[in-house]
Amino acid sequence: MFILAKQFSFSAAHRILDLPEGHASGRLHGHNWGVEVVFHFEDFDDREMAANGLAPIGEFIKEKLDHRTMLRDDDPLVEAIHDSEGEGSGCLVLMEKNPSPECIATMIYWSMVPLGFDNVAAVRVSETPDAWVEARMELE
Repeated sequence: MFILAKQFSFSAAHRILDLPEGHASGRLHGHNWGVEVVFHFEDFDDREMAANGLAPIGEFIKEKLDHRTMLRDDDPLVEAIHDSEGEGSGCLVLMEKNPSPECIATMIYWSMVPLGFDNVAAVRVSETPDAWVEARMELE
């Protein structure tokens, strides 16, 4: 078996609701996020390569997450941003749960299959260079 990892990055703001008063992550703030998608391969292809054609993942991250504001869909800021930017502006990424690194990693993980990647072993997301979270699902 082969393991291949590809790194991506994006810049985006978020905030986490329901934190204690004064918690820094409860304020709207931004990060230069790191993403690492880890693939498993049983074998390589006719060109003796384990993977090729990973560009759709980078395109997905840039189109859906880069320079966006990620908020829980019931965050009061949603209405204010819609009023300011326009509801169809595309500047918001609304999530059912808090846009924590854990939830962002899970969202990216489950977005891989519709992009044609059914061999993702894990997705790692970091807000800072020294810490990351990993969404890993059991492979069949």
